[in-house]
Amino acid sequence: MSLLPFPDTWLLPAAVIAVLGILVLVVVLRIRRRSVPARTAAPGPTPGRKFAYQPESKTVLHIPAARKSVPVRKEPEPPVARQIDLVSGKRDLSDSLAALATKYSLDSVTLATCDGLVIASTSPDGAEIDAARFAEIYVSSPLFETPGAVIIGIAHEGSDIIGIIRANNEISDEICGNIESDTKVILNSWI
Repeated sequence: MSLLPFPDTWLLPAAVIAVLGILVLVVVLRIRRRSVPARTAAPGPTPGRKFAYQPESKTVLHIPAARKSVPVRKEPEPPVARQIDLVSGKRDLSDSLAALATKYSLDSVTLATCDGLVIASTSPDGAEIDAARFAEIYVSSPLFETPGAVIIGIAHEGSDIIGIIRANNEISDEICGNIESDTKVILNSWI
């Protein structure tokens, strides 16, 4: 006698049916898994799927070579002395300094005492600040290089005078020496 509620002759066909049912279930699950897109941990669209805002892609047959754009920076030319009379026809010391600035293509020229007092300047703004700052630098360390300005020392009638020269480009030692000698000519004419 069997412990099963059905006859023993049904045991083999029932086992076959159960195995076939399990196989059908496995096949159905595999088919369903292939039709559902796989979820990935990486954000963004899956390959082949695009968001609605992405444009259609076009195949490119030839990719042109990339060109590097290099900005062309033209170096300013160093100051070149022009033939300008610095004294005759000028109204005062400031006019002569303006002619000096024009002659050497300078932004500004300021003459000051070693105490920081402005004697004359072509700069409408900041001459007093420059005179105070650069006079102190010149007195404490005359060979100290100052960015954005060139300081020259001039002895005139027993007094030390400093010249503060501002230019957009570098001033060579030769031009600096010419500016110094022209400044002495201007000082001898006006003071």
